[in-house]
Amino acid sequence: MQHTILRQPCSALRGAPRVTVLMPMRNAAATLLDTARSIGAQTWRDFEWLVVDDGSTDNSINVLAAWVAEQPQAPRGGVRLLHGAAE
Repeated sequence: MQHTILRQPCSALRGAPRVTVLMPMRNAAATLLDTARSIGAQTWRDFEWLVVDDGSTDNSINVLAAWVAEQPQAPRGGVRLLHGAAE
C-alpha cells in the first residue's frame, strides 16, 4: 500500500489531531467533490482526513488532489491518501 501526503499537518501545532476522519474511496469521482466541500466547510480544524483508495480506476485521486491544492487552510492533521488495490 502506497502512502501519499497531500497536505502536511501544521507544524506549529504539537501532538496528534483529536479526530481522524477516515473515508474509504473507490471510483468516487462523481461524488467526491461534495464530500470534500463538506470536510472543508468544518470550522473545527483539529482533525486529519485520511482517505483510503481501494484501486480507483476513475480520476478520484486527481479530483481529491486538485481540491486539496485549492484549499487555503487544511485540517490541522493534514490530508493523507493511502493507495490500495481492489482484489
